[in-house]
Amino acid sequence: MTSIELFSLPGEAPDSLRGKSAVPVDVLRAGTTIITALFNGAAAVVPCVDVDTTRTLASKTERSLLGGERRGLPIKGFSLSNSPEDYRKETVQGRCIYFSTTNGTLAIDACRSADRILIGSFVNLTAVCEYLSRTGSDISIVCAGTDGMPTLEDNLLGGAICDWLNDRGNVHMNPAARAASEMWRTTQRQIAQGSSLCEILCHTLGGKNLVRLNLAADIEFAATIDRFDQVPVFDPNQGQLRTDMDPAGTHR
Repeated sequence: MTSIELFSLPGEAPDSLRGKSAVPVDVLRAGTTIITALFNGAAAVVPCVDVDTTRTLASKTERSLLGGERRGLPIKGFSLSNSPEDYRKETVQGRCIYFSTTNGTLAIDACRSADRILIGSFVNLTAVCEYLSRTGSDISIVCAGTDGMPTLEDNLLGGAICDWLNDRGNVHMNPAARAASEMWRTTQRQIAQGSSLCEILCHTLGGKNLVRLNLAADIEFAATIDRFDQVPVFDPNQGQLRTDMDPAGTHR
């Protein structure tokens, strides 16, 4: 039986996730943006926790790009923000992107001890669920939250993953994963009654922050389920997220 554990914040995750497939979740917006960049042809995305490291690593790579945000806003001197629409094919194709965000890259860093790290969001929901199913390993979902506070949008994505996997096989969920699954089922009922996922995400903590910053278009982008069919996977040897790694952790 597959075990799924969900952590609402990076700090709640254990120091070791050895033997697990880990999914760091930041729906608004780092996960969505990373998936978009790689779908549009970026050679790799290198997640970095702090701004200085991001700049230093990028300076050593030809034709690199700097991307990310702090407090939702672009970082001074960076070419790209954390809006997925910035990462168009003509901008990122063939480029290595060094990427740092307030919350999302912290969640990725909290997963580094896992056997594999996959980036999931609503925009690649089915693809990441199918990938997790193929690995056959236990799963840890680590939500990024916002400024140290749990966020509904990340828990909803975690719940959607739990729900998908549970529908296709008997899984064991920790209490947080079960609660997130119930949240997602409630959201599905709201959608069936006429609400949209975008509207629901606009009223979450992260959503309200983006609306305040006039970035509501990013919420609409992130709320499009299965926009993409690729799954970014972390290559620990290179410190990069790419889409050419199979479930065994080897290059395709």
